[in-house]
Amino acid sequence: MRALAILGPQASPEHLQDFRLPRAEVFHVEQCTPERGADALLVFGGDGPVHRQLPAAVEAQLPLFPVACR
Repeated sequence: MRALAILGPQASPEHLQDFRLPRAEVFHVEQCTPERGADALLVFGGDGPVHRQLPAAVEAQLPLFPVACR
């Protein structure tokens, strides 16, 4: 599995550690784009980051997994 991870203002790279599993590639990116070839989009943060990334996830037809961060 290849997942793109977008970190909101309350998130840090340490939040990605729980998602780094064998056979899973997690890439920290600034923006979701369809040509990245991912299987899923992880958005770390709250309503704002999820709302900003939702149109790109729909366009790329990627499942979006919001991860709440404080």
